[in-house]
Amino acid sequence: MKRSALITSRLGRLAVAAGLATALGSCGGGAKILGQMADGDDKITNPDFATPEDPVDMSAEVDLAFECGSLECQKVKCGEQPPTRLVGQVFAPNGTLPLYNAIVYIPTGPLDPIKNGYSCDRCDGTVSGHPLAITQTGPDGKFILEDVPAGDGVPLVVQIGKWRRKVILPTLLPCQDNKVAPNNARMPKNRAEGDIPQMAIATGSADPFECLFLKMGMDPKEVRNPGKGGRMEMFRGPVAPGTSIDANTPKSNDQKVGMYMTPQQLSFYDIVFLPCEGTPTEQEAVARKNIVDYLNSGGRLFTTHYGYDWLTYKDSPFNRIQKPMTPQGGGWDGWHTNAGAGGVVTSQLVSDFPKGKALRKWLVSSKAQSPDGTLSLSDIRYDIDSVDRMLAQPWTITMNNGTPSDSLLTFNTPLDAPYDDDAGVRDFCGRVVYSDFHVAAAENQGGNFPNSCRNPNGMLSDQEMALVFMIFDLSSCIIPDTEIPIP
Repeated sequence: MKRSALITSRLGRLAVAAGLATALGSCGGGAKILGQMADGDDKITNPDFATPEDPVDMSAEVDLAFECGSLECQKVKCGEQPPTRLVGQVFAPNGTLPLYNAIVYIPTGPLDPIKNGYSCDRCDGTVSGHPLAITQTGPDGKFILEDVPAGDGVPLVVQIGKWRRKVILPTLLPCQDNKVAPNNARMPKNRAEGDIPQMAIATGSADPFECLFLKMGMDPKEVRNPGKGGRMEMFRGPVAPGTSIDANTPKSNDQKVGMYMTPQQLSFYDIVFLPCEGTPTEQEAVARKNIVDYLNSGGRLFTTHYGYDWLTYKDSPFNRIQKPMTPQGGGWDGWHTNAGAGGVVTSQLVSDFPKGKALRKWLVSSKAQSPDGTLSLSDIRYDIDSVDRMLAQPWTITMNNGTPSDSLLTFNTPLDAPYDDDAGVRDFCGRVVYSDFHVAAAENQGGNFPNSCRNPNGMLSDQEMALVFMIFDLSSCIIPDTEIPIP
């Protein structure tokens, strides 16, 4: 089956799922899965849910009685008038940074609970709750839901992977556009607002990555010591750790409670973050094996700069993402030089694949200061020249004394995943993001978290924006980077 046919088939499953809601209700008609990418500005006829100056003609086919009790029965036949639509923009928890590739839908039933821990979460076109209408956000974070119910009690869900939030919207007026307020279309700040992936971070002295989560709007109370109920469990890096919650924050290689010292502990996490500690480290063999097994089983890893120690070492299965490979299965070609750049350098965005094209548009719509098609970076290093694009995907390329270096890259795992004959692609399970640039060392002002973060509510730099984009991309369902994302 061709990929285009597969996508059609998968979206068809959504229509079937939505149809179940109608079949179980008492009113007639089939549920519709409608929507479109909203990649530009749209005219909003009802920006604040206020009564429009020109009232809608409620004659003939408009009936707001809704006696059957089903959301399907709250859909109004507008005749010659415009349809009832929801128009909005999905944001990160901070309510200001738009999010690409978020799923937006109106459920007709309960949402399935989200389980902690890694899994082969491949994009297959299904979500829970038997959606009545569904769409995805474009590179500007905007969405349009067509032919939605009018009246009170209409639920709305925004979701990327295990980030999920459900709200009940104010009264929706029929036969016109209803603009969703930004606060109703953002991801959750904490567990009280919705679902957040179970994550873990081992802090590093050179890259205060933990501060980025505060800037993107996550509640600092969700960052806690292991076993204390936070959605982000904090450990200290084993060699040159960064900040801590308190004196009880364990090291990530603690033999009893360390993040990656046993497969059982790692299996608890959806995503792990291993930012740079400021020095190369020969990681323990058992920890390396556990990380490889975790990734091949569906885990997600985000690491920066010297975090390459988790990816490239003698006989690492991930050495071969480099092209050409170094002799005798050694490390990436640039790893031993740690060539660096002072000040700000300009990196070129790679936009010849769907998500790369989206990142370029997203940076423009997010009001990044970098010129279009580029990303201004500080604290950058050059640790891998180029990757094999059959195995990995570069997102930015930075020149190092005339030699191009892939300064931001991703790859799915296992590298030798079996082929799905129907889809014509490999059945990947996990995913890795490697960034050869930091958040910014200046963000760390010392002390315990969260007081260690200098500007927890400050403006995001362009490179921080790009890192947030990658966090949510890492959170989403797995699909080859060469494919157009589907739910």
